[in-house]
Amino acid sequence: MDLENYYNYCLSKKGVTADFPFGVHTLVFKVGSKMVALTSLPLWEAGTPKLPKKQQATIG
Repeated sequence: MDLENYYNYCLSKKGVTADFPFGVHTLVFKVGSKMVALTSLPLWEAGTPKLPKKQQATIG
């Protein structure tokens, strides 16, 4: 899965918003004030996203 698909998938869920509360290198998805997913943008750009295997199976 590429970053664009991950981003669109997360935002397709009810009430999810994207934010950068930890700086420009960490993309965080929230529902209200609760974090539900986050990722390191430099790792995505390097082609090495770190998703747990269980999450990869449900997303991809």
